[in-house]
Amino acid sequence: MKLTIQEFQLVSPKMSAFRVALIYVLLGVLWILLSDKLVSAFVRGEALITKAQTIKGWFYVAVTGVLLYFLVLRDMARQARVEAELRKVNETLTALLKACPSAVVALNSEGKILMWHPLAERIANRGESEVLGASLEAVFGPLGFSAELDSLFKQALSGRVITDVEVLARSPEGLTSAYSASAAPVYSESGRERPSGVVIVLHDITERRRSELELAQLNQRLLDAEQQKKRFYREVIRAVTNGKLHLVEPHEIPTSGEKILDEPVRNAEECTLTRRRIREIGLQAGLTLDDASDLESAVGEALVNAVKHGVDAHCTVFLDGERISVRVADRGRGIRPEDLPASVLRPGFSTTVSMGMGYTIMLETADQIWLSTGPEGTVVQVEKAIKPEARPEPPINAALRRLWSQAN
Repeated sequence: MKLTIQEFQLVSPKMSAFRVALIYVLLGVLWILLSDKLVSAFVRGEALITKAQTIKGWFYVAVTGVLLYFLVLRDMARQARVEAELRKVNETLTALLKACPSAVVALNSEGKILMWHPLAERIANRGESEVLGASLEAVFGPLGFSAELDSLFKQALSGRVITDVEVLARSPEGLTSAYSASAAPVYSESGRERPSGVVIVLHDITERRRSELELAQLNQRLLDAEQQKKRFYREVIRAVTNGKLHLVEPHEIPTSGEKILDEPVRNAEECTLTRRRIREIGLQAGLTLDDASDLESAVGEALVNAVKHGVDAHCTVFLDGERISVRVADRGRGIRPEDLPASVLRPGFSTTVSMGMGYTIMLETADQIWLSTGPEGTVVQVEKAIKPEARPEPPINAALRRLWSQAN
């Protein structure tokens, strides 16, 4: 909002005085020239001429006096109207400043305070009469952020506009408050070569920062709770599946061996072709016919889930001397944490159609399964040992055997 004086044009005092003097001089010259010619033309006799000159002089004084009166009256009336308009603008600005929710401090080019907003009084705990003419250091130094305000003042005095610089103030009682500080130059009417002053605005953001901190802490607690719940599900699922199914983060899925297949899977036909290729890879690597069929079945369930319930499904196969690892990834919605136990452990459970038996079949046919799922997508890695003796022993069975050995 810009407040301007639109009806009246300000005239400098020198210009006004010069105009009145010029009118007076011009009238005087014209009067002397014309009146002398008139007296010479119509008046005869020295006595009459002297009398006419006296009358002429008094007449000139009367006329110029009246003229000067009206000229001065006009200038004074204009000045009064301008002053009234300025008072109106000043009252409007004062009302706006009082309604402003931020503290406003005006300074001259030397850094001395010229205007002190009521909210600034709350910040510094000092009244207007105490701070007018004082420096930023004297007023805000005890609060510990005069250096920041002085930096803003110098930048604004160079012609820059600075906004939203966060500064911290510490009260004598030890309370910390946060403020968003902005500064802008103020130019006089003479020109914009150098600012005549600076306005600094301080907006209290202490409550906003406190709310943001509380919200961040709440989000962290929720995140910690989700992580704790996920860790609980991870341990439960690992124990219930005898260590066969590992619920992990994407970077925790192991990668070993040579990558021998890497291709997208976009539809059911490509699912079938990929399954057949993986079966052939398994047979060529040394899997028995039954193990190759089991691997094909497990990978097939993972592929179907990825194509039907995700996007950008992709299949990668790694082969080393001991195992075949088939990784199926997609960018779907993933499995919600609360649905994980039922999705992977309860036969027939599904939050969507035709997804219920997939993990049950994979658990029956694969040696190891690595699962990472979330809002960014799902990654399933199915592993099959090439040699039976290389297959990991379930931890529960191993523990039972150790107990049996100790008992005997």
